[in-house]
Amino acid sequence: MDLFGVETRIVVNNDKKKFKKLKPVFEEWLKLNRDYIELTESNDNLYWYNERSNISAIAGAVWRRGGFAQEEFSSDKGSFSERKRGRIDLYFHFQEQDVLCEAKHLFLYLPENNRKCLKTKIESNLNLAFDDLETTTAATDYEDIGLALSFIVPYFVEGNEIDETESELDEALKSLDCSFYVSFKTTMKDIVNENNGVYNSVILVGKFA
Repeated sequence: MDLFGVETRIVVNNDKKKFKKLKPVFEEWLKLNRDYIELTESNDNLYWYNERSNISAIAGAVWRRGGFAQEEFSSDKGSFSERKRGRIDLYFHFQEQDVLCEAKHLFLYLPENNRKCLKTKIESNLNLAFDDLETTTAATDYEDIGLALSFIVPYFVEGNEIDETESELDEALKSLDCSFYVSFKTTMKDIVNENNGVYNSVILVGKFA
């Protein structure tokens, strides 16, 4: 997908039919992140805050594409024998599809000595979201698509060389047990926090139940 000032990638490993119907949402999510960075003149982004901020970005993408969404709402969770009240991260309806989402957020530091841990950390984060999703979908009595989401936010200290580490991250993503991933990287200007951390990218990893 071509967006001015942004490098993007959409990779679908499996569940292609499910992803195809939802693809416009993730394309809009890419646009929404770009629009916000442009609005703030590269001084802020939606993804370096927390899980809730990233979920809101997905919800916003759904609304912008003509669907509707609800975040952080109370619902029964768990199997019948272990039923309890809890909160579901996100529900949205799009193109006649009902989708229940559970999500996690991970900051991924990219120093050279951290490269071997990249895949393990991403897998662990996605598995946490998937475990939550299984608890959520166990309590539903209607047809939904269950989707676990992991928002991966790579960052590094300004001035550090990370080309090799980014290559390792690409390899980790290629071998990941997931349904798809969508990556966003701004090329307009480095987005730097008060501690000289550079946060130019976010990777959304998804796994259908």
